[in-house]
Amino acid sequence: MKHLITTLALSIASLTYAQDQWNFSKMVNYKLEPGESGKYYATDTMTCDCKIILKEGDYGRIFLSIYYVPELSSNFLITDFIQSDKSYKMTLKHTITNKQQGIVIKEDGTKAELYSSSYKSKAVFIP
Repeated sequence: MKHLITTLALSIASLTYAQDQWNFSKMVNYKLEPGESGKYYATDTMTCDCKIILKEGDYGRIFLSIYYVPELSSNFLITDFIQSDKSYKMTLKHTITNKQQGIVIKEDGTKAELYSSSYKSKAVFIP
């Protein structure tokens, strides 16, 4: 029953997206500094033709795909969704590894942050 409610909530939430695709030209990888600082430092930067796309799948499930280049992508099932004033926050489940990850996408498309399952690293996408 919980799965059905989540699926329905996500389906309804998908109707509220201002857009279902974001394009980015740069990706910066960060790692968490050792210790308790909670700060990230950049490890590398690359130019890319990255796209983040929302898609509806079977049974009303919503998926998020990240295309790093046209031939290379990662696919995630959205398991939780929160829309705030200026961003979308989603909990994701990788479709191959089943690892849970998180993403925050600014509503205006100026930035997206994809966090690893342990939150020890993140990838930041910038237009």
